Amino acid sequence: AEKIREQMHHPVTEVHMVAGVWPKIPYQYYLDLLREVKAARPEIHIKAFTMVELDQIWKSARQVGRETMAEVLAELREAGLGSCPGGGAEVFAERVQLEGYAHKISGQRWLEIARDVHAAGLKSNCTMLHGHIETHAERIDHLDRLRRLQDETGGFQTYIPLSFHPANNEW
Repeated sequence: AEKIREQMHHPVTEVHMVAGVWPKIPYQYYLDLLREVKAARPEIHIKAFTMVELDQIWKSARQVGRETMAEVLAELREAGLGSCPGGGAEVFAERVQLEGYAHKISGQRWLEIARDVHAAGLKSNCTMLHGHIETHAERIDHLDRLRRLQDETGGFQTYIPLSFHPANNEW
């Protein structure tokens, strides 16, 4: 009980939000969401929106006149975005992308958005989903591309390896 009471005195310092891709959600929703979280907890750090989600947010933002990812990231940051998670990268190899994730953005697009995120002054994580259909060479290529972007931008905070779990999956 003493340990639980002690832990209760340590406030939550970060909220992590990911929600998938929803093309019908308007751009303003994302800005309002960030502002509401900040209004409720001004001191909290918001880590939100994978590169895949940011691609969709940018598409929604274009409908209201925002042309560049830089414009969108500046507005999201002003609304409270503090950093981005690294999910959605899967494996960058085009073969793996086409076979398993054809409806997601390409590995190249993921890296472009991560570069934009870092250029906007935001940090992010990076990931790799491994252990499904990728080869060892494709894993190495993925890690090499992340390393090269890190050398260029210094924007990744951490690398998170994600193990594929085959139960209840087609592979």
